[in-house]
Amino acid sequence: MDVEGQWVEFQVRGMLQHLWAEVSEKLSDVGDPSIKYGGGKHDIQAALQESSSLIAEIESTEILIVYSEKKNFDSKDNSELNELRKGVSQIKKGMAENLKKLFKNL
Repeated sequence: MDVEGQWVEFQVRGMLQHLWAEVSEKLSDVGDPSIKYGGGKHDIQAALQESSSLIAEIESTEILIVYSEKKNFDSKDNSELNELRKGVSQIKKGMAENLKKLFKNL
């Protein structure tokens, strides 16, 4: 986008996407600048990849939950939604563990 003759970049991120970006930037600043480009320690790259995959899974599941809640479901369907909610909670816990691992490896 051009603003007063200067190009400006806008990034639209979800909360978890933003957290992941901040963590990867901090790891790059504090640890190894090559982390941004796929370099650095293998275990850090693996943890970043795992966290990224978990975020994608969380977001796709949350979209499914929101979409499903807009429909009229019977009690069986509601129990399935509750299971999805529990699954999202477990995925978020897994992501938190991965982020803790990243900081331990600095």
